[in-house]
Amino acid sequence: MCVNPVRILSSSQPPLVPVATSPSPRFPPAPLTITEHAEIVRRWHAHFPLDSILELPCAACASLFPKSDIVVRRRADIDLSPLERPGCGITRMERHSAADPVGVELPGPILYQPAMTSLDGVPHLQLCPRCDVSLSRGELPLLSLANGRWIGDVPSVLRNLSYSEELLISRFRRNYCVAHVKGGQGYLKANAILFEQPTTTIYDVLPPPREDLDGVFALIFTGSARPTNKDYERTPFLVRHRVVLSALRWLQLNHSQYADVTISEDNLARYADNEPPVTVMYRKTSGASDAEADVGVHEPLHARSVPSGESCPFMVHALTASDLGHMNYSQPTNRQTGLHRHAYAGKHH
Repeated sequence: MCVNPVRILSSSQPPLVPVATSPSPRFPPAPLTITEHAEIVRRWHAHFPLDSILELPCAACASLFPKSDIVVRRRADIDLSPLERPGCGITRMERHSAADPVGVELPGPILYQPAMTSLDGVPHLQLCPRCDVSLSRGELPLLSLANGRWIGDVPSVLRNLSYSEELLISRFRRNYCVAHVKGGQGYLKANAILFEQPTTTIYDVLPPPREDLDGVFALIFTGSARPTNKDYERTPFLVRHRVVLSALRWLQLNHSQYADVTISEDNLARYADNEPPVTVMYRKTSGASDAEADVGVHEPLHARSVPSGESCPFMVHALTASDLGHMNYSQPTNRQTGLHRHAYAGKHH
C-alpha cells in the first residue's frame, strides 16, 4: 500500500493564509459609456494633431500630400509656362450640345483648381516638393496633369450612379459579377464578386438589352423573407431612367469612345425602376438570419441598418486564380453557385 507523504510544518513556520482571488473578468465586456467614448476621442486628438494627418492636393499633379510637406507659393512668383500645352490635345472643354465645337482646349496652364487658394486677395498655389523643384527649374513636372495625366472633373451626371446604372452605361464589358445581399430585421448588407471574362464585349447600342445583363450579372438575396420593393430601394441595384439617359448623352458628347454609340430609349424602357434589372435569386435562411449572426453582443441590430432611400453597405470581393481553378466554366449556373459560396463564406482578398 502506497501512502502519500505528509509534510509536517514546524512551529516556527507561519501558517498558510488563503490568497483572495479576484473575480474573473466579465466577458464579453460591457459597452463603452459616453464618457469613455469622449475620453478616447480627447486622447486621440491630443496625440494626433490635425496638421499631422491632414492632406492637401498639389496644384500641378493633383496628388495628396501631408499638409506639413505642402509648399504654398504666390502665383505671381512661379513660372507656369511649362504647364501650358497648347495644341497637344491634353485638355478638352466640356460640350453641352451637339452644336458645340469638338476638341477645344482649355486656355492657360493646366492646374488642379481645388489646390488654388487666395490669401488676403492674392492668388496662391499649393505645390508638392517634387513639382515645386521642377517648376523652379523651368521644367515640366513628371507626374503633372500637363504631362498627359489630365482627365478633368467628374461631371454631375456621372456622380452617385448606382452599380446597375454603371453597368448600363459601360460600353466595354470585361467582368462577370455575382452580388449577394443579406437581409434581416431592417438590416441589409451587400457584397459582389467580380472575375475577368476571357473576352471583352463591346456594345454599339446602350443601354444593352435586358436579357444581355442576365448573362453578366447575377443577384442573390438571402433573408428570412423575400425582398420587397422597399428592400430593393436600399440596395445599389436600381435603375433610374433619367439618370442613365443623362449620363449616356453626356458621354456621347464628351467621350471619344462614345461618339458613335447609339442610345436606345426602347432598351432603357424595358428596365423596371422599382426592382433590379436582372432576375433575383432568393434563398430563405432558417433560424437566426445572417444579419443577426454578424452583429456583436452589445451591438444593436439597427446600428448597421440604413434609413429608407439610402444605399446599404456594398463591398466588392476579388477571386484569385486558385479560387477559380476548381470552377466549371462550361455552365453559368455552376459559376454562380461557386461564386455565391465564396461570398457567403466571407472570403475576400
